[in-house]
Amino acid sequence: GQEGKPFDLDVGTVAGGRLFAEGIDRGEHERVRKANDGVLNTAGNAVTQNELEHILMNANLFALGTALVLFGLFNLIFVGSYFKTGYRTGMPFVIYMAVCFAVITAAEALHHIPGFGALNAFGCEHATLQLAAFAAGVICYAGLTLLSYSKSCDRFERIDL
Repeated sequence: GQEGKPFDLDVGTVAGGRLFAEGIDRGEHERVRKANDGVLNTAGNAVTQNELEHILMNANLFALGTALVLFGLFNLIFVGSYFKTGYRTGMPFVIYMAVCFAVITAAEALHHIPGFGALNAFGCEHATLQLAAFAAGVICYAGLTLLSYSKSCDRFERIDL
């Protein structure tokens, strides 16, 4: 827990050389400095903190579209391969994981390429681009799932489970 300490407002008169707001600011700065949490001392590494905040993809419609592409790839690679033999599912899953890793890496890196930063927008910024990316993900999911279904039906007829 925290120790109870009286809050020193450090109030003085203007003639005394201290203003009310400056006294509180100085007192708070000292308290934070002593606590070593660096809240008020961010100016020295603000660029580093800003870069760290934007390394990963934001949760937005582009990320959701990417997830739909991953689901479609799962249907194509794993489910489609399951009906190839009916019992050997280890290798299709490993292949899917490798493809999944490559797609996620590409999606995470895409917004760092100049001109593609809007894909990492949060909220309603660049809503048209976000909706287009989501629609592309939906179309990819539907196409990959239909292709997987077609292949699976053909393969299912050939094997005896």
